[in-house]
Amino acid sequence: IILGGGEPLLYPHLFEVIDFIRSKGLIADLFTNGLTLTDDVAQRLFKRDIGVVLKMNSRKEAVQDALAGKAGTHAAINKALQALLDAGYPSEKCSLGVETIICGPNYEELPDIWRWAREQSIVPYVEAMTMQGRAKEHSNLEVSPEQVKAMFEELSRIDREEFQCN
Repeated sequence: IILGGGEPLLYPHLFEVIDFIRSKGLIADLFTNGLTLTDDVAQRLFKRDIGVVLKMNSRKEAVQDALAGKAGTHAAINKALQALLDAGYPSEKCSLGVETIICGPNYEELPDIWRWAREQSIVPYVEAMTMQGRAKEHSNLEVSPEQVKAMFEELSRIDREEFQCN
């Protein structure tokens, strides 16, 4: 079960939902921007064997904050990441991932984010941005289909050659 779409940590009954899912023997992953993820929340998720995927579009403060449209986002994401690591993530039962979109401002650093994640046993998720909604107002975000293809080929090459993943 994927808990996401919007920010699931804002839902006041989230842990009731998680407990119900787990009571049925189902596995759940939570996708979050991490802005409200505290040490307590990280520990509660870990104790329930919930995988977490943290939205992280850049490891550079200026780029992450600009993409999020809010100063301090980079610091909040790193605080959430540290809370998850301190709680025990990643582990055999609790995966930890980072989700990144391919866009103009972070394009060149994506291979480094991928390597960093793999080196930390963090699962990297990368997706192509669709130029719709507010994204259409920011043409600097757009990358060509050829660039998207080239990036996925490069990430695949990194996995094959540097991490022996298929």
